[in-house]
Amino acid sequence: MYQFNVRVYGLLINEHNEVLLSDEQEYSQRFIKFPGGGLEYGEGLIDGLKREFMEECNAEVEIISHFYTTDFFVKSAFNDSQVLSVYYLVRNISPLNLSFKTIRYDFDEQSDIMQAFRWKKISELTEDDVTFPTDKHVVKMLISPTQTLPGRERLKKVSPAGGDLEGADTLTERDLKVIWHPYTQMQTALPPIPIVKGDGAFLFDEDGKQYIDAVSSWWVNIHGHANKYIAQKVAEQLLELEHVIFAGFTHKPAIELAERLLAILPNNQAKVFYSDNGSTAVEVGIKMCLQYWHNQGKQRTKILAFKNAYHGDTFGAMAVSGRSAFTAAFDSLLFEVEFIDLPNKDNITNLQSLITNHSDELACFIFEPLVQGSAGMVMYEAEYLNQLIAHCKAEGVLTIADEVFTGFGRTGKPFAMDHITGQPDIMCFSKGLTGGTMAMGLTTCTQDIYNAFLSEDKMKTLFHGHSYTANPVSCAAALASMDLFLSPETAANIQRVSEAHQSFAAKIKHHPKLKTVRQTGTILAMEWETGENTSYFSGLRDKLYSYFLNAGIILRPLGNVIYILPPYCITDAQLNYIYNKIEEALENVEKSA
Repeated sequence: MYQFNVRVYGLLINEHNEVLLSDEQEYSQRFIKFPGGGLEYGEGLIDGLKREFMEECNAEVEIISHFYTTDFFVKSAFNDSQVLSVYYLVRNISPLNLSFKTIRYDFDEQSDIMQAFRWKKISELTEDDVTFPTDKHVVKMLISPTQTLPGRERLKKVSPAGGDLEGADTLTERDLKVIWHPYTQMQTALPPIPIVKGDGAFLFDEDGKQYIDAVSSWWVNIHGHANKYIAQKVAEQLLELEHVIFAGFTHKPAIELAERLLAILPNNQAKVFYSDNGSTAVEVGIKMCLQYWHNQGKQRTKILAFKNAYHGDTFGAMAVSGRSAFTAAFDSLLFEVEFIDLPNKDNITNLQSLITNHSDELACFIFEPLVQGSAGMVMYEAEYLNQLIAHCKAEGVLTIADEVFTGFGRTGKPFAMDHITGQPDIMCFSKGLTGGTMAMGLTTCTQDIYNAFLSEDKMKTLFHGHSYTANPVSCAAALASMDLFLSPETAANIQRVSEAHQSFAAKIKHHPKLKTVRQTGTILAMEWETGENTSYFSGLRDKLYSYFLNAGIILRPLGNVIYILPPYCITDAQLNYIYNKIEEALENVEKSA
């Protein structure tokens, strides 16, 4: 079967005739001339499309918006096709008009290429002009006088002073003018989808389209969006105390949260240090370990960590993360770390020997317990992690359990360390801590570590803090989330989701397109077989992402690994819908390099 993929983002041109967004293409197997792309005129793709558009419209126009739809289908066992429509909203002297261009690539059994493309004005547009359901829906809304252009409501522009600005932009257009998004190549990425509302496991865009948030918005949301109980507690706290400096002062929400959290953690955890996200929680843990030895006059500065680990994006957290594209620009600036393989029955003895050989210089061992999230939901056995922790303890090496991702029920138990008998010296938390409501991080430690900082010598102080350390509103959100988390209903939901994942994993684990299927608690991961090693930059990633997004499911693949990590309130019907769409994808989405 021939593999072919095209992405077209269209043109966005301002009043100065400057291109703000450009067309992008992705090809595999072969290079093909883009029809009407201007190559025959010696032009680049952008200039060619702009010229062609204006020729077809017979006017100088300003393109003020665009969006696209895409439909995938397989025609036979020997060929496939992708149809992609790009819509342009344009402005000239006359009232707003819309034109669109459809590009169709088909491959027949002889590898011939058939192409058809056209521009058409909205005044001439009918539903019969388009073939696919998505496009028919768009056209129907366009020709209806009572509805607005889908995904592109006209909104007020607001000046920094709060007044209206001339003209009107969509949320997407306004975003692209002023925002730099995380983990995003802004030149090639699809425009962001404006989300205006959340409810349970659903998110809703500005047109009312609903999406199942199957990744809990980067693993943070555990009780569902717009949870009324958490919102109520946050509102009450805002009316009582919004913030106070946490050096020399304290407040009830911070005290209660520390008390309640320590009560459900391993019993050696004695103190809580507040910060504001997962990376900073890890930074605090690293600094605690390094200064623990420094305060005792011992030079133990090397850190032990797993290969392919991810602990955050601040410098200390990056240093203890596996060297990758995430760290490449900064590798020469990161401190020395001894990276080891994940433990198993074949290497556990060698890993223990390595720890013994370096014990006099190792400050600590940091790890993601049971599941390496960003590495592709890589899972390993508790038995061998337990042996590593025990060996570190015997050699006097401190241990840090990074539970930023795994904490608060993700592995089927309250914390991943609940699967292990060994107790870490330090634990790091964020993500599910506030139920996904707002940013917060915290680090817990043993009494022994805390005591190493007690001194008449102020130089032994832990000199670390954040402006919003222990913010009372965040603490109130975390306390409300904990109320829900410790309820019998949430425990039952975690068990229900875990069992559903387990059943689905058993159903699809032998599918020929899957390399492996992995499941721990509410985390289910499926690694697509690509014939190559797992890669964060797998070409399959964008295909899968778009496929599920079109189906109303937010799944953010880690390269060729897709995973389901839903809020615990997700219903069985919603889970089954996701499972069914995954099975459809296994039949319809072809791998690509």
